[in-house]
Amino acid sequence: MSRNSELSIAEGYSISGKITVGLNSKIIIGIDFTVTSNITFRTVESTKIDIGDDYLFGSDIIIRTTDGHPIYNAHTKKRINLSQSITIGKHVWIADRAVVLKGASLGNASVLGVGSVPTNKIGAHSVAVRNPAKVVKSDITWERSPNIRSEEFYFNEE
Repeated sequence: MSRNSELSIAEGYSISGKITVGLNSKIIIGIDFTVTSNITFRTVESTKIDIGDDYLFGSDIIIRTTDGHPIYNAHTKKRINLSQSITIGKHVWIADRAVVLKGASLGNASVLGVGSVPTNKIGAHSVAVRNPAKVVKSDITWERSPNIRSEEFYFNEE
């Protein structure tokens, strides 16, 4: 971890993978989470990865607020790929080999399909797939098994 950085992971959990928290950056990870294996978190340049409670992450997932190296306009010498924070809401399921890139936001009770790459906002109660990720279904929620109900994430139709 770099100077003036913060890593906050709920107690009692372990993560198999790599975590990089750069200068003036943060990673905040909520409670009730499951990570299958091999996850990579990288936040740099005063950005933040903020992950809500009750989520399920598959294997070989990458979540990063940066492209890795700066890219400049050759005429103006202005940087064109600034790092951006990432927000992942509550009760989110990210399937294997997904890559969550800078500026992405995944809403509550959303699902990100295998190998998908979100680059912007995916709304709550949505399934998003592909590269770049697109919403293919709305008004959904998901469960860890058929015998569990997370009532908070269902719509009240009264």
